[in-house]
Formats: sequence, structure tokens, C-alpha cells
Amino acid sequence: AVPEKKSMIIDPCYRPYRPRVTVRGLLLPEGGEGGDRLVAFVQGYEGGYPWYPHPWMMGQRDDVEDLRPILSGYGTTHVKVYDTSQMRDVTNDDGDVIRTELVQVSEAELPGQYQNGRSIGNRIHAVTTSNVDTYYHLERHFSRWNEEFQGKSKEDYRKEARNMAGDVAEKFVDRLLEEIKVHHGDDGGTSACEDIVKLSIFQTGELDPTAHDWWSGRGVLGGLSEVTSFDISEDPAVKDDDSGLGVLQAKTATAFVPNSWSTNLYVRDDVLLLATTGYDSHPKLEYVQSTFIYAYRLPGREDAGGAVTSAAKAIGVGKVPGTMINQYSMDLWEDHLRVATTVPARWGCVDKEGKEIDDEPWDWEWSRGCSWERVWGPHNAITILKVPQPGEPIATVATGGDRKKWRGLLEETGRTPHLGKPGESITAVRYDEERAYVVTFERIDPFIIVNLTDPTFPNATGELEIPGWSNYL
Repeated sequence: AVPEKKSMIIDPCYRPYRPRVTVRGLLLPEGGEGGDRLVAFVQGYEGGYPWYPHPWMMGQRDDVEDLRPILSGYGTTHVKVYDTSQMRDVTNDDGDVIRTELVQVSEAELPGQYQNGRSIGNRIHAVTTSNVDTYYHLERHFSRWNEEFQGKSKEDYRKEARNMAGDVAEKFVDRLLEEIKVHHGDDGGTSACEDIVKLSIFQTGELDPTAHDWWSGRGVLGGLSEVTSFDISEDPAVKDDDSGLGVLQAKTATAFVPNSWSTNLYVRDDVLLLATTGYDSHPKLEYVQSTFIYAYRLPGREDAGGAVTSAAKAIGVGKVPGTMINQYSMDLWEDHLRVATTVPARWGCVDKEGKEIDDEPWDWEWSRGCSWERVWGPHNAITILKVPQPGEPIATVATGGDRKKWRGLLEETGRTPHLGKPGESITAVRYDEERAYVVTFERIDPFIIVNLTDPTFPNATGELEIPGWSNYL
């Protein structure tokens, strides 16, 4: 059984969770056909709070796994739309006016936790995320410490795990898709599946053993990101039976992401870019923090008003090494995306000659006379990616010396050398068409000008040392 959208399962041993209602975001779009609008994203309503059954329930209830959801968003996001041209007096029992408030005209409920939102004219595009519980519903079934695997050899364990993998994975996928449909308010149709970015888009084929893998840890199933689009220009025709308010007609696009808590959003014209942090496995460094980027084509550009009839369409994915400081680290100029990132420093055990000790130094570092020092980085760069345009041929990716076709790749065209002095990290970025202005910092505050005219050869053209600390340009 799949938990209903508005249900919340409460452990009887604890008090009910009562989330605090907070305003997570406000948008004030330009006036539309339906009058001036204020859009509020409110967090903390019922539903979505993850519930963890106690161990004593595991052996006493057969429905524990059914009760625990795969998707948990720590609450539901409510959208409230107000008409700023209308005010209403609120009176007490004696008829005295105690406050004046805006008139609410419509509302909607979004799955998961609100991350960010943008308005383009009358169209609103909001991003929410939910955590994906892969451990309880998938990974724990294959734990080497499970009772059914005790006393078995490594070969027997692997054989039994393979035999049960198909059934466990199928059950997990079916349950996950059903919960996504509940998130979307789908009544069992195919719209939810059509608007989910296919996992196969993240596969690049056979990689060279020395190359970075795309994912490590829980991989792309770390979280679920949903881009919801709706129009606020007119009062919706559909009304809520209880409140009488209009119900916004929204469409949602879904993608799996490495995590559910780190999201940056950039919107320009009809392109929405969603960036999240993950980890790239590396043969020597074990892992490198990376930024994974999802590109969407937004709906309704040709239609100035009216309800949104289709969800945003994913047009590509890409990645750059390192992490961004904020949304201003991204910029779209013509058909190229520029991303400023810092790969964090790596620390290790260094001997007296300044060389890193690679062979398990943890038990021997002090006795061998090594010290814990920075051995690499940080490294700052601006990476340029090509964003696919409508009608363009599909991109390609190099795999093992051959060029294989891969639909939906944000292909890297160029990257700057290290920006700043050794040991410095990016603290502020500002783009101005074919230039970027970057501030790095460790002890002083260099101001760097980067020429981005040629997407295949971005390069620093000037530098100025400024006293103090800059974190915004």
C-alpha cells in the first residue's frame, strides 16, 4: 500500500510531529492579465515527514515496510497566490477592524521541500526536492549481516544476492513510481512516467579505468527533484470545495539527483538550469566533489497566458568539477553555460621530504614522522558547456577512443586554468556578457577579469589585489 499524499504516519511512542509553518519564498511577478499577484511558498503543512519504525515493531507487524514511504520531503509545500490590488478588513466580534490583509485568489500543493522559484511573466516555475530512502527499501535486503546470509561463503552470498536482486529491485521501482504518481496527484495515468528524466541519460558507456565515474555513494538516487510550472494570470476555473479558492493547474517534471538538500537554480528565457552537488569517484583521490547540472526547456513560451498544459522538458545533463558558492556562479550567454566552481583542497599525510604517503597512513603517520598537510588544491575554474538547442543534432561523448552518440549531453567546450593564487577559493562571481569577474580569497582578495569571448578558450586577462573580503559583486 502506498501512503496517501496528505497522510502522515505517527509512531505511537512519540508525540505527533507538528511542523512550524514558515514562508520559504516570495515572488512578485510583473502585473498580468488577472491583476497584480504575490506568490508565497509556505512550508510546514501535513504530510511528507519521514517515519522510522522502532525495532520492536519489525518482528511484530508485517506492514512496516508498506507503511514507510520511499519519498520523504520533510513537509509539503503550499503555494498561495494573492491579489495585491485588493485588501480586505478583518474584524472582531464587535465589528472593530483588527487588521487588513491581502485577498487570496488561488492555491496549490507541491510535493517535497521548497528549494527555489522563478517567475517569467505570468508563469511560475518552482523547484522542490524529496529524499529517496534507498537503504530501507533496497540496500538493506543485501546486507552481508542479514540472518539469511550468516555462515555462508562469499561465493554463496553473492549467488543468493543475485537471485533475489530482480524481485527486490522490481518491487522498489514499482513502489517508487506509485509514490511519484501520488506526488503528482496522478490518478494512475502515464503523465508522471512521461515527465521523469530517464536514468539511461546518465550513462556514458564503458569508461576508461582512469577516468572519473559519474556517481559514487547512493549515486543519482540520492534525491528526487521536481520542477513544477503553473500560470497565475487568471483565476483558475477549478475551485476547492472547502475554501472556494481557485486550484492552480500545474505540471511537474521529475528527475533523480545526487542529494535532496543542495540545489541552485538559474532561469533565462525558456531555459531552466538546476545544479546540485554530488561526488565523482576518482582512482587516486577516491572522490571529488562535483556539480551536476540538469537543463530544462520551459513550457508555454509561445503562449502568453492560460493554464500550463505541459511540464518542463529535460534537454540535457552535464557536470563540472568542484562546487558553486551560489546561483550567481552560473550564467547562460547565447547557447553556452558558464559555471564557476572550486574543487576543495585535499589533505593527507606528508613525510619529512614533503611527499604524500599513500599506503594506509592512519596507523603509522606519527611513528613514521609524517604530518597532516594540504597536498592538493583548492582549484578554481570557469567551465563552459554547450546547451543543446531545438533542432540541433545529438551530442557525442568519447568512450574508449570511439565516438558514441549520446542524447542529452551538456558538452564541455572549454575551461580556464586555475584562477587565483595557490590556496585560494572563489568567494564571488559576476558575469557581464563576454566577461566574468571573479574574487578569490585566502589571505588577500584578488579581483580577476576573465575573457569568455571564445567558448573553447576562456582565459584570465587581468587581476587586481583588493584589501578586505568580497562575497558579492
